[in-house]
Amino acid sequence: MQTGSNHTLKCPYNEWDNPPYRTKAVYRYDGNWDRIARISDRTMCMSIRQGDIDPKTGQPKYRHYDVHSLYGWSQTKPTLDAMRLITGKRSLVLPRSTFVGSGQWSGHWLGDNDATWDEMKRSLIGMIEFNWFGIPFNGADICGFGGIPSEEMCIRWMQVGAFYPFSRNHNVRDTPDQDPASWPTSAVAIMVSTLRIRYTLLPYYYTLFYKAHTQGSTVIRPLFHEYPTDKVTLDIFLQFLIGSYIMIAPVTDENARQVQVYIPSSPWYNYYTGVRIPANKQSISMEAPLDTIPILLKGGAIVPTQGFANNTKFSREQSFGLTIVIDSNGNADGDLFYDDGESIDTISSKTYFYATFNWSSRDGQLTMNVVQNSYPHMSNLILDSLTFYGLDLISTTIHVKGKQFHPAVRPNTNIVEVTGLGLSMGENHIFTSKGMAIFVPHYLLFMCFTLWAIRGLLIEH
Repeated sequence: MQTGSNHTLKCPYNEWDNPPYRTKAVYRYDGNWDRIARISDRTMCMSIRQGDIDPKTGQPKYRHYDVHSLYGWSQTKPTLDAMRLITGKRSLVLPRSTFVGSGQWSGHWLGDNDATWDEMKRSLIGMIEFNWFGIPFNGADICGFGGIPSEEMCIRWMQVGAFYPFSRNHNVRDTPDQDPASWPTSAVAIMVSTLRIRYTLLPYYYTLFYKAHTQGSTVIRPLFHEYPTDKVTLDIFLQFLIGSYIMIAPVTDENARQVQVYIPSSPWYNYYTGVRIPANKQSISMEAPLDTIPILLKGGAIVPTQGFANNTKFSREQSFGLTIVIDSNGNADGDLFYDDGESIDTISSKTYFYATFNWSSRDGQLTMNVVQNSYPHMSNLILDSLTFYGLDLISTTIHVKGKQFHPAVRPNTNIVEVTGLGLSMGENHIFTSKGMAIFVPHYLLFMCFTLWAIRGLLIEH
């Protein structure tokens, strides 16, 4: 039976339909009717039995309370199978109703949220939790599904949402547009700059998803996954890691232009400037003007990157780069998984590309070793740049395949770049450094210039 227009059955009052603990999905609707919301609203009564008949009791085996969440789960695989049968390609299923195990067939979005700063914070928790549940491809509705975000809120949410594995700006009908193009030019520029960072990191994300698929690891993770003995990290939820080596410390409060960031180890580097963070197991304050989301890189990583474009069809054809972030011992390692992005089960068929990278400051050498190259198009793609964080000495030349290249410092940073390599991604490469020059960070050069100018003034007087 229906009661009015809310399509709700008249369910009995019992421990199943009125459990002692009501989730937010229930109590958030308490104000909608002249009674408190019930867990059975807009669905079947929790206490009814269903499914196969139990021969011992003559009754259906299952109580709806116990199997409600399996509805979406049981529909996901047949949907994926049908899409693959029709298209012959990998396809994507994006349900909101999922259960443990759904991640092998689908992603997940975190449901209807609101345009509030608190909901932005909660999205970080949800994103991490669903990685634990084995559904790493997930994300929240950026800028909120319900309500109207301010321009500042949507900028900050687009900044953090750019790093959700599933990144989508989405809102309810009959509310103002909130996609990036709907905002003033200044806001659009900020959002685009962050999305471009996301695009450059897609090879790193893709490799993490490969490991999640083959090893059951996480893509987005809390700090305590990497630092389980550091009790401080247990309470940190406003920072998160992408894999082991990239830390995001988003701004999630209105009018904030700084964030407190806990640095759990050393060295970490500022993504934008290459400056080494002078902290270890302590919190620092980082500048976060409206156009910047703090990003840190951990020493010891080699992060594969690729040029950005309007969509992934085009960005997949862009040149690759390697970002080499040197640890305290002068070393760094990384890897890259890649395939055509749409064929079904390239891992079982071994039609993929996989390479490892290793840097040794002691040897002055970078090695790229192609382990598997059964994706033919990879040989048509180019490795075009190296980007170094944490160098104390700069090579005067880098030699590879009989060619030599000259490293250069990116203006106003401590980041060293080698560009124009033009090397095939389908081959092994050994890069050798020759001739060393002392690297003077840009801020020391500024200090020296300032002291020189002051000295000149004193001499004149």
